[in-house]
Amino acid sequence: MRTAKINTIVPWGAELRLGSVEVAIQRGLPDVRWVGLSARAAQEHTIRVRAALISSGYTFPMGRVSIKVEPASMLRTGYDLPIALAILTAAEQLETFEYLAFGELSFSGELLLNSLATPLVGLATVHNMPWIGRVTQKITNLKQVVQAVQNKEWPVFKSESRPYKVPKIYKIDALLGNSAAKRVIALALAGRHHVLLSGPPGYGKSVLADAAAELIPGLSNGEENALSILESQRLQASERKTGQAPYRAPHHAVTIAGLLGGGNPFRPGELSLASYGALFLDELPLCSRGVTEALREPLETGELRWGGLQQNFRLPACPVLFAARNLCGCGKLGSDQPCTCTGHQRATYAGRITQPLLDRFPLHCDLDKRDEKEKHRLVGLEYAAAIKRVRARKDWPIWTKEARSLLDRAIKQYDLSYRAEAQLKAVSQTIASFDEHEKVEEVAVHEALQYRVRNS
Repeated sequence: MRTAKINTIVPWGAELRLGSVEVAIQRGLPDVRWVGLSARAAQEHTIRVRAALISSGYTFPMGRVSIKVEPASMLRTGYDLPIALAILTAAEQLETFEYLAFGELSFSGELLLNSLATPLVGLATVHNMPWIGRVTQKITNLKQVVQAVQNKEWPVFKSESRPYKVPKIYKIDALLGNSAAKRVIALALAGRHHVLLSGPPGYGKSVLADAAAELIPGLSNGEENALSILESQRLQASERKTGQAPYRAPHHAVTIAGLLGGGNPFRPGELSLASYGALFLDELPLCSRGVTEALREPLETGELRWGGLQQNFRLPACPVLFAARNLCGCGKLGSDQPCTCTGHQRATYAGRITQPLLDRFPLHCDLDKRDEKEKHRLVGLEYAAAIKRVRARKDWPIWTKEARSLLDRAIKQYDLSYRAEAQLKAVSQTIASFDEHEKVEEVAVHEALQYRVRNS
């Protein structure tokens, strides 16, 4: 019996872990047996790897081939290459030594591009291990991979992805009116506060949330790597450019699995895919009760703890949440048209968002009809710079005695909870930093309290 083992990578939540592929070839009738994969996944890998090997001019072993993958029950979209290399090594067509391989093969033997190039290189560096995969144009098929492995000519990583460039013209500058709502949006992004937008249909809730995505600063290397790993598990090509903060806007009929993740193998949901960016939930009262209530813990902790029989990991769940709602079921309340809802219908509609969920929104903004007399001001560059400055700040401004006294009176007067108190403090500090004040003064507390009281 001849055996071979090739190291590979396994997406585990928002990080990568080392995995392995072992192949044993024995004499006997032609047969392929799998350990660690479901029957459907095993069949797909067998078909792709066999076709890729034959198309590349190699022979598939005629004996009994046993293939074992570790760890079991995880998503395997890039295991074709290590399986093919392990088969060639066990068949003594390749030299045996330790390296790391990852990639998906087509029937013709072409090596498909993957979004895990940067974290793959990082993991190989940590373990001091050479690596091979489709990360450059020099290695594009199985033949070239085998040649590189034989000659020990390991590729040098050079990113070919499209870097994100800061826009010269911001969408928010094209929106007329609603200057107060624009400021609330900017404050939410600067302090990473969740915001609830309320108003009749057509007043600009969705447009504001979409325009706000451009104001988010670029991602750090760690954030980009985590998102790349998460996006690779969705089996969908990402339209997000490298370094660009994500913006996700699922339909209000999204399921709990679609929002939080789930399935076997596990696939992350919209909440994790929007981490470090923004998540927009339109028509929040129309979302199912299970979906809205499932948001409460992740919005508070900024992470999603996923536990199962064979899968236990933590996922980031830290987007800025923009939620939008009408003021009533017919949508006419607050507009120039008369509302057709009864008092009971309004109460039922408002009750679809529970108070514990409302408590997760420290900012609440009511959008009014656009004032034609309001002077239009370009705020895109100013707000983007302010958001970046506030996020980069390591220390918060100190509080004046007057501001502290106002805070204490507000806590007693409105009987604010510990969560509401912490949110009020955080929003006040964000406002002071956003306006480049050295101290938190009464005006900042007044503004933060205004958002909070309107939310109560």
